[in-house]
Amino acid sequence: MTTFIHQPHDKFFKQSMANIRIAKELFETYLPPALLSNTDLSTLKLQPHSFIDKVFKTTSADVVYTVKVNESLAYFYILCEHQSKVDPYMAFRLIVYTVRIWELHLDQNSGSDLPLVYPLVVYAGDKPWDAARDIHELFGAQEALARDILFKPYQLVDIHRESDDNLRQHLWSGLMAFVLKHREVQDFLKFFRTLFDWLEELEGLGDVASGKFVLHYVINGMNAEDEENFIKCAQEYLGPKLKGEAMTLAERFEQNGLKKGVEQGLEQGLEQGLEQGLEQGRRQGYREGIEAIVLRLLRKGEKVSIIAEASGLSVDEIEDISTRSVH
Repeated sequence: MTTFIHQPHDKFFKQSMANIRIAKELFETYLPPALLSNTDLSTLKLQPHSFIDKVFKTTSADVVYTVKVNESLAYFYILCEHQSKVDPYMAFRLIVYTVRIWELHLDQNSGSDLPLVYPLVVYAGDKPWDAARDIHELFGAQEALARDILFKPYQLVDIHRESDDNLRQHLWSGLMAFVLKHREVQDFLKFFRTLFDWLEELEGLGDVASGKFVLHYVINGMNAEDEENFIKCAQEYLGPKLKGEAMTLAERFEQNGLKKGVEQGLEQGLEQGLEQGLEQGRRQGYREGIEAIVLRLLRKGEKVSIIAEASGLSVDEIEDISTRSVH
């Protein structure tokens, strides 16, 4: 009786590639000469990971090997495609799988350099492979631009290295950067003068919404002692609409401050009351314990003077305990 093997292609590929002889020969045959000459194939180690999406599980299988390239850890990723239909987005899928390998590596080796990942596709379909092997080709009419901008050093906008005068030349994006740059400002008066003059210019252009948005952000990060400067500069520099918004926010800020102060006071009072109650309870429990011991000693006929010396209580206190126990 013939036994049915579920996904026989996958199992055959994985078991074959688990054989170090087969894997080594495959790499010796198909790796680029520059990579092969810097690779120590004696360090190949099969890894127990798969990076294929569920949707491709029935048509693909993958194997991952670690290896030393120039004495550094690298990954060789072998993907076997045995479907008859060529996947046009294979170049994209390989980038996805490569990123997943990097993520796994960083999870296991925090703070390390990114390792080299070299993908290799083994195609077992009967139709000629006609899919793009270069990710840039997948951008169609934008291919030339994609080649020019993708996988290049990213653009950095370091706002703390930008002068305020330069930021001031850009009404909207410069405003956002200016506010972020000075979010922990020390001289609020100077900050408010520049900011509100800026917002007045936007209001003059009919953009009140941006000003309101910025005012809300600024007042949330403001301390109570800066409220006076906020109001002073708002009255002097802002247009009528934003000035009204600023006054409303200042009033709300003050009310929230009072409310917060009351809540903190209540919370502190409750904490102090709880601590006092616990301390009082501890003292009461200690006193009751002493009194119980005194009563036991008295019932045994121990002298009051000896009990007083041992307990630290006065003779009058011991006699009072004795009297209360009778009643």
